Amino acid sequence: MEAWSPTADTVPFLIERFALPYATGSLTSVARGSMGQVWRLDLAEPRVRDPGVAGDRLMIKQFFWGADGDAEHRAQAEAEFCQAAAASGLILTVGIPAADGGYVQRLATHTGEVVLRLNTWAGGCQLRREDPGRAEYLGSTLGTLHALRYPAESQPDPYFTTPPSDDSWNALLVRVGQEDRRIPNLARLLNERIAELVALGHLVDTAPQTDLIFSHRDVQPANVLRDGASGALTLIDWDEAGPVSPSRELASQLCVWHVHDAVVQHDVIRRTVRAYRDAGGYGAVDSLATFSLRLANDLNYIHDEVLAALDDDLPEDLRKHAEREAEHFIAATPTRIMLEAIIDAATS
Repeated sequence: MEAWSPTADTVPFLIERFALPYATGSLTSVARGSMGQVWRLDLAEPRVRDPGVAGDRLMIKQFFWGADGDAEHRAQAEAEFCQAAAASGLILTVGIPAADGGYVQRLATHTGEVVLRLNTWAGGCQLRREDPGRAEYLGSTLGTLHALRYPAESQPDPYFTTPPSDDSWNALLVRVGQEDRRIPNLARLLNERIAELVALGHLVDTAPQTDLIFSHRDVQPANVLRDGASGALTLIDWDEAGPVSPSRELASQLCVWHVHDAVVQHDVIRRTVRAYRDAGGYGAVDSLATFSLRLANDLNYIHDEVLAALDDDLPEDLRKHAEREAEHFIAATPTRIMLEAIIDAATS
């Protein structure tokens, strides 16, 4: 996959495709990860007196891995869910449809097809550990989303329910052993924790789930922006929205938000759970199986990022990014003892 950079034709394409009431604009890169890149679209020279509620600053998301046949259907479902979430009082970014009603747009370039989506813009800084009200925000946000009981259409993708098999881990270890000079630190970390990662995978309950709803599935601190002037918190990045068990989503985010440097923050977890209940949340973190979403997601991500770090078909910057991501998640994946401590805090 080759990197894509906007050309002089990109902004006119976006203005025409999304029927934006502006004459011109500019694109600025603001963030890049393993799955895609975010661009800020600043529009200028409005063609009408009232250009609309979206404003003159929007977000363009480029997806590195393209879009499968269900991408538009998922985007439509996400947009409808966002409308329900916004009606419940949450502040959030929303997708903007093109003139033809579709959300997933394809731009032909000299390097191939580029897949893009347009969203409303949210400025501000990512939520920090020391920010006041952080625990309560997580609880009230998840509680509000879960209280909607927005129906799920299907079972989650296996990526969220089924960890890599023992054979997959063994094959990965062989591959890493053959090329450990390329990724020495990653190879060391993987070998140090592989037995524990495999054991964590055995905790995942892979049976079909009966309590599914539609929800955000990625309410991590990096996806919450605090406005510097008003202090308002905006929930962004709804691309992972889909079917999930309320208990599993709550357990997953307690791991992400309230375990730091291998320390489980018992009191903060209790505050989050209280706020969750007050907002109408009905999930319960009362068994190791409720961590199935977190474990399956993290273990699959580690497995795939290690492979990406060794994939010579990827640009070097993406290989390096994958290497860093794999190292981080191997180190950050919670132990069984930590998971049991979270259960104790969430049920006390």
